[in-house]
Amino acid sequence: MKQNFRLKIIIFLLVLNIISIGYIGFRPRQPLQNPQILKNKKNLNTVLVQASAYSLINRESQSGIDLEKIIKPLKHETQSAGDFLEINNPQITAKSAIVKDITTGKILFEKNTHEQLPIASLTKIMTGLVVLENENTNPVKITKQAIAEQGQAGDLILGEKIAMHDLLEIMLITSSNDAAQAFNDFLPDLVELMNNKARKISLKNTFFTDTSGLDPGNVATAHDLINLVEYSFDSKLWKILSNKEKTVYSLDKKFIHNLKNTNQLLGQMPSVISGKTGYTSEAGQTLIILAKAPNKDNLVSIVLGSEDRFYETQKLLEWCFENYNYE
Repeated sequence: MKQNFRLKIIIFLLVLNIISIGYIGFRPRQPLQNPQILKNKKNLNTVLVQASAYSLINRESQSGIDLEKIIKPLKHETQSAGDFLEINNPQITAKSAIVKDITTGKILFEKNTHEQLPIASLTKIMTGLVVLENENTNPVKITKQAIAEQGQAGDLILGEKIAMHDLLEIMLITSSNDAAQAFNDFLPDLVELMNNKARKISLKNTFFTDTSGLDPGNVATAHDLINLVEYSFDSKLWKILSNKEKTVYSLDKKFIHNLKNTNQLLGQMPSVISGKTGYTSEAGQTLIILAKAPNKDNLVSIVLGSEDRFYETQKLLEWCFENYNYE
């Protein structure tokens, strides 16, 4: 009797053990959860998204579909403010480019920043800076040489007289070559003063041959231009260039000049607050943009030798906004 009872107990325990083993064997397998792995899971997600995006972009590179604008890399939420998230750089046609947070001094993006290139009408920034330093109350008379300059931006009239500040607005906002030449006629040795200023503020690879930027001999590097923007940041230049439209008059009020800014990003991209355009066949498209980061830091973007300056600047700024934390 006791043996039968013991035998039943043994059989019961064996059956129970078999059932337990079977349950464990068929239970869904759980991965080992290393705290460090959990901590870095967002990094892994970022890498996977980037790898997928990179593959798609390569396959679709000739399709005309801009997948870089569709597929966005994930932010790493644990990055400290302004820290760089290592991802693929945006692809641009610009020969040289830079984006710098001039509030912190951090360079956010750079490409060939020390390559000396023609800068076209970005030359007018230095022209304007020197004009401001030599501003006086004498009006500028528009000469034949000024009217003969390439382009008609500003619609200046032969013989009209205009205040220096108003002519400066015409030159900067509409990128008027006529106005730049008028300043050259008005201020003796203006180009020499511009080159002296470049040397004084250590723009080592910058040289000017005229006041408008039409000559391909007007050259600089993106690195030098960033330094020029930082030097001139608090001047009237960038305030003038923040105007999307402006109306100015000749001294006798007979001539009206309705100005429209050549900067197409102004008023279209909310972060953009100012900037200066440039173009010649030798220089390609050039652009300097001042923008506000989400935390109100001041950013400067520069592209030289671009095939599409506005689109590529927008791409660079959006890339910086998405891949740096500004908290």
